Amino acid sequence: MKKSKKDKKKLLANQTENGFLTKLQKGTEKLLNLQENPYDVFVYTIMKRFEYTHVDAMENNLVQFMENYYLDFPDLDKIVNHKDLANNFDDYLQIVQYYYLLTTKQGKKEFKKIVQWLPAEDERQTLLTWPGTHVISLFQPTITKDALYFRDLKNEINYEVLINDEEIINTIQEKQPIFLTLLLPTENENVVGPLLECQNYNNLNEILTKELPKEKWESQLFFWFRNNLSHELNELDPDLFDDNFFDSLSDEDFLPDYYSAERYVNESDTDFAERLLKQDTKLYNYAHSQKVKQMLVKIIQIFPRLFIARANIFPLLEALKVIFSDLKVDPENDQFFSDSLTHFWILLIFEYLPEEVKEAEKFEVKSEYWDEIDDSDLPF
Repeated sequence: MKKSKKDKKKLLANQTENGFLTKLQKGTEKLLNLQENPYDVFVYTIMKRFEYTHVDAMENNLVQFMENYYLDFPDLDKIVNHKDLANNFDDYLQIVQYYYLLTTKQGKKEFKKIVQWLPAEDERQTLLTWPGTHVISLFQPTITKDALYFRDLKNEINYEVLINDEEIINTIQEKQPIFLTLLLPTENENVVGPLLECQNYNNLNEILTKELPKEKWESQLFFWFRNNLSHELNELDPDLFDDNFFDSLSDEDFLPDYYSAERYVNESDTDFAERLLKQDTKLYNYAHSQKVKQMLVKIIQIFPRLFIARANIFPLLEALKVIFSDLKVDPENDQFFSDSLTHFWILLIFEYLPEEVKEAEKFEVKSEYWDEIDDSDLPF
């Protein structure tokens, strides 16, 4: 039977995914032949596999989990300009992702699947214990004649740790830093996740003295690190947060609402459009929101490269409101939006989707409709 375009697209996606997984597995096997300790390899491979294949199965669950621990947008917008802090943030998110895998119901299911997929016949049973045996905390390293130990500053327990990276060993010897990290036990010692230095943070007692159940304390530890990272970032670039700066602003100068236009891995056009529309309650609850979504799907298909992580989706949503209102817009001459991003989107939509714009006239509402307060935005 002849395959439809949809079937062919799905088959191609599966081939691409399988190709990546085959390459990752072969790469893991090569690393195992070079490494003395296979668990160091598996710590890396588990995260690479998870980052590539998790989205379809756990999309909403994981996204909501990760959003709890992200930096606020003004910090996200600035951190890319600070290489060391950007790397720290990436490492921090990796530990949070591991935390999701090791502690949540859905994450544990995915973790078990990944472990079963690994080329880890001899190590598999140990790997499967990690959800119950991992340790996330603040640690003080100590190097003795025979071994390296990480002392958990929360419970005063010493853990023997394996680290083969000479640069990290030199840092430990020279600075005696305090790390936030993840320890994962093996038959002999513990391997570690990314190491997040906390040496310069002067509020260690603020988190160490909190008496909470284990998982709640670990969650608070992530918030504590995130807040310190934010403070460190803004110490490097304080102008935006200076009181005099804010005093000089008018209401129109404040930052607009922001929601990233980035698409999730393997997210369908329809699901992507649905998620973006949910960011504007008026559009999402609009009587003809299905028509809006259909137009948004076509925009996504025509301009896939415009949907990137640092782009803000709200100018496009505002453009859709204009198109589905009674405003008579001449995109070539109208100065209503001057040179704004919203006007840019209107130009694109009018040029590439003229039939859809014409169809939208049947469902238009008065422009004032979009300014009305939506009861669904109000607290009950």
